[in-house]
Amino acid sequence: MDFIHQLATGLQGKHMRLELKQGFGQRTLASGVVFSQTGIQSAYSIQLAKASLHPFLRYSFGLLGKPFGFYYHRAELGMLCIYEWSRFTKIPLDLTFSSGVGKGLEIQSQSSKHGYLDYSINLGLQYAFK
Repeated sequence: MDFIHQLATGLQGKHMRLELKQGFGQRTLASGVVFSQTGIQSAYSIQLAKASLHPFLRYSFGLLGKPFGFYYHRAELGMLCIYEWSRFTKIPLDLTFSSGVGKGLEIQSQSSKHGYLDYSINLGLQYAFK
């Protein structure tokens, strides 16, 4: 199980959302092996009364250092939900939740590749410049 802390920046139009993400994480909490992850996410926006839904497609690439020495790729489909608890304030801070399922590929060498089913659960805060 990977634990990742990430920052994202993006643009949101009326119906589309595009984000660039950079994260750092650990393979497991106890392993001490730190890795990086860079990604891009595209989503369609559906506005509700106090929330919004964003079906997304996400691609991530990363490097897991020694002793593993893997490069990995992840492609994922999922849903991002944003609860807009401060929509009309000067400092709009919103709660985000997303979950998705996808396909991952880890590559240690040309002869050592393996795919896996990937799923994610993400909680976060979003600050929006308006």
